[in-house]
Amino acid sequence: MSTHNARGRCLMAGAALLALATLGAGTAQAQAVAVRAPDNFQATGADIAGWTWLRADGNFAEWTWNPAQGAPR
Repeated sequence: MSTHNARGRCLMAGAALLALATLGAGTAQAQAVAVRAPDNFQATGADIAGWTWLRADGNFAEWTWNPAQGAPR
């Protein structure tokens, strides 16, 4: 599986995320969360139809993000 495909799927999934912050007496307010693509993706599973399948013992997937300049860690 290519790193480009993994980054695209990660961005698509991340774009749908919302963080809920509880304020006061049970009032919730939705806030947008900035999501950026990982800097590296590695996996040992099988690539089937553009998806990485972790089906065997010992398979792994790993995403790595390097700290962004000027951003909180």
